[in-house]
Amino acid sequence: MATFTVNGNIRSATNIAMGNVSLGVLDTQRLFTDFSNLTQGFRRFLLSLDRRLREVTDRIVEVQAGRVSLDGWVKGRKPAIRQGKPEKRLFMITEGNATVVRYTENGYVPLARLGKGDFFGSVPFFDLGHEPHSASVFASPDLKISQLDPEAITAEYEELQPTFKKLIEHMATCISVTTKVACDTMTPDETGGAADSPSQDSN
Repeated sequence: MATFTVNGNIRSATNIAMGNVSLGVLDTQRLFTDFSNLTQGFRRFLLSLDRRLREVTDRIVEVQAGRVSLDGWVKGRKPAIRQGKPEKRLFMITEGNATVVRYTENGYVPLARLGKGDFFGSVPFFDLGHEPHSASVFASPDLKISQLDPEAITAEYEELQPTFKKLIEHMATCISVTTKVACDTMTPDETGGAADSPSQDSN
């Protein structure tokens, strides 16, 4: 998504063909126009989705390098959303920051750091593996949020051109799959041992 912003033309990955492939050429001007015609709120939502993929990808790198510390993700923070609790609302951060952490049988698995402009809560048309039924959100003391309108976001999403919509769906799928890999890769030693479940945790 960052490709469609003014300063977003730096590629973040290299693509290498493993065999013979057939490529189609996308009309980038059309995609740029589609992105520009979105409401400001939906553009922010998509850019946050783009950052979320980068974040959860970084977690796998940190796990492999043994650089994961749960303290930095929950210490001094209060739970804004507890995993498994019913929560249908969707929020955007206007000030402060938050972390997304999933509880597994091996303990807590840090997934993503969120800042100003990022969202958390229930996304009506995606299952990223970061929603309230799958993860907790821990907030910094100075966190301020605004509530988004899920129905308005859903309506705008449904009106997208098919190609642009497929790009977004692919990104969401990548977040979901990468999140699962991060959780499957984590071991009890890397999370500091098994932790209490979200319903028992007193943080």
